[in-house]
Amino acid sequence: MRLLIILACLVGMLCLQIYLCQKKSKWIGLALPAISFIMSFVWSFNRITYHDSSAMSIGGAIAIWLLYNIPTVILLLIYFTCRDRNYRKKQIEKMNIQDLN
Repeated sequence: MRLLIILACLVGMLCLQIYLCQKKSKWIGLALPAISFIMSFVWSFNRITYHDSSAMSIGGAIAIWLLYNIPTVILLLIYFTCRDRNYRKKQIEKMNIQDLN
């Protein structure tokens, strides 16, 4: 049951990212990747704070930071893909308008 809830949240997050990327403002689509990036720092600093600051803990914090930035990379890929698609649509519309004139 937990797995279904987690999958539903992930699918919802991806759909929200696609929806936000299709908005006219380009900055709104960067909200979820920014939140994900900030949270990766929070979790990695949490690892360093609550454990000793040995090399093993710092290595673990770096591993956690890299692991938690995977969603950031996925969200940025969605962002750039959607923005590129929107840019191409605008260019085609401009060409069509110019052809009519």
